[in-house]
Amino acid sequence: MRQFILIILVSISWASAAFAEVDHTNPELTRAYQQYLAATEGDKGAVDDAVEAFEALLEAHPGDPLILVLLGSSQTLQGRDAWMPWNKMSLTEDGLAAMGTAQQWLGPEHDEQMFDGLPVSLQVKALAGITFTQVPDFFGRFEQGYQLLLDASQSPLLDKVPAQRHSHIHFYAARAARQADEPERQILLLQRLADLPVDNDYTAAARDALAAAGE
Repeated sequence: MRQFILIILVSISWASAAFAEVDHTNPELTRAYQQYLAATEGDKGAVDDAVEAFEALLEAHPGDPLILVLLGSSQTLQGRDAWMPWNKMSLTEDGLAAMGTAQQWLGPEHDEQMFDGLPVSLQVKALAGITFTQVPDFFGRFEQGYQLLLDASQSPLLDKVPAQRHSHIHFYAARAARQADEPERQILLLQRLADLPVDNDYTAAARDALAAAGE
């Protein structure tokens, strides 16, 4: 699997933006994404299926950052579920590396392309940011992930997106601010989240946290 990813990454290092023109509503991607979501919910049987599906999609659509970041995230889930410590490390590192590379593949066109209710650029940044800030510190990805979440949470692209589609970004950005021991920024992010015109678990958690802090 690592050899496959390295081949893909090397083969498209010269790819132009045209390679990223992928129909993000195609059935194959939709099915792979559903498998991925099942894997995130703990369905271990769906993890390998998601990885295989995203590998095939990446081979068919080299240069697409959304497919790569989803593949990388799926690989970190393989690391989560692996039994042997060295397999956990190897799979997780491969996944994190793929998600990092996906950031380099983003171009202006990904601000316009949409997937699951968000611009592809924000999907790629947010998914990597959440993952990078949640893995153990020894992977050395926290600072990069924190910055990705801050960038996504402050993006003007959010103005055209319904609040329920991006509330999770502010939640995880605030959580990362707490991890970084930046209470003032955490409060600002929580206030931004609490002020969103939507009621869900993320906004409820923000309002409860602000009330507990006397804000």
